[in-house]
Amino acid sequence: MTKYQVDSGMPVPRALKGNKYPWAEMEEGDSFFVPSGKGLGGRDTGNNACVSGRAWLRRNGIKHLNFAQRKTIESGVKGARIWLVKKEND
Repeated sequence: MTKYQVDSGMPVPRALKGNKYPWAEMEEGDSFFVPSGKGLGGRDTGNNACVSGRAWLRRNGIKHLNFAQRKTIESGVKGARIWLVKKEND
């Protein structure tokens, strides 16, 4: 016999972990700068940001937008600028 009560139909709450990137604050045409570096799996931080952004769009059911990334140097710092843009095929 188990010592724990089993409950059915309990919804899983969303994780309380905050977003590393400002996806929810962005509107079409907005952008932000990510300094170069190595993120998870050794992938460039700009690529990590775009992967994270696309996952955020999927989770929130946003199908008409995407992210664009361009490598750049801003204030002497190498990195990437990430834009929220309208999908080209829409």
